[in-house]
Amino acid sequence: MSERREYPRFPAAWPVEISVEQYLLVGRAVDVSEYGICVASAPSALLRVGDCYRVEVLAGDGARLTGTGEVRYIGEDRFGLKMHERLPME
Repeated sequence: MSERREYPRFPAAWPVEISVEQYLLVGRAVDVSEYGICVASAPSALLRVGDCYRVEVLAGDGARLTGTGEVRYIGEDRFGLKMHERLPME
């Protein structure tokens, strides 16, 4: 099976907040790429694959990124987002 990702992934432990309607879903990034993020979180029936949400990430160097992420995958305890803005990888 070939790798489908455009950018390499790197481990992370960044706090993540996703605004879903009037709710705030809190999780932790477990790995990131330039335009992707895998978030460990309690399951949320609010998320839908293909929908976009406001995402706030506090990166390891203290940089705060607020942007939009599209849900690409939902698992039992994590979900994947394709970000519209580049994540701080330096």
